[in-house]
Amino acid sequence: MSDQVKNSESSLQAAIDQFHLDQRAWVGPTEMEGPKFTDNDKHVFITAGQGTNFSFTIINSGKTPAMNYQAVIASTILPTTEKFVPKYTRPETLPTVGVLFPQVKATLVTRPSSGKAEQWQIDALNRGEYVFYIFAKIRYVSIGIKGSHFQRFGGSQWSPELVPAHTTA
Repeated sequence: MSDQVKNSESSLQAAIDQFHLDQRAWVGPTEMEGPKFTDNDKHVFITAGQGTNFSFTIINSGKTPAMNYQAVIASTILPTTEKFVPKYTRPETLPTVGVLFPQVKATLVTRPSSGKAEQWQIDALNRGEYVFYIFAKIRYVSIGIKGSHFQRFGGSQWSPELVPAHTTA
């Protein structure tokens, strides 16, 4: 086969691959919202003995449905000296499986009873000794693309005060 034919075939395959990427589902977070408790006239996201209801709004900004879409949210409170590694051994959402169509938003919500903190943890957050982490992951399949796509995101708080958390995709 001549070099010209090989180059043409390579260019055609690159164009096809790019077309598939352009047409695929792209799912990711657009918003995170936490509970709004009040403690001494301050808005806080966590309080002793109460569940920490968090929600993430996600959207499929792609051009095809996200098939077999699965999502889970979890949280933990760790000492600042401990490296954060997301563990989903105790998920705080009910299992989700479905289809997310293009330009459609969905809300992932923690269970009302999840994430109850003890007073010592809140005191440690206030002293800056612990960090609260909320994190999520999504798995989905795009039409015409082999394999699954994964998206992980979340936020962290150094104190119980309600301040904007960062989101990483």
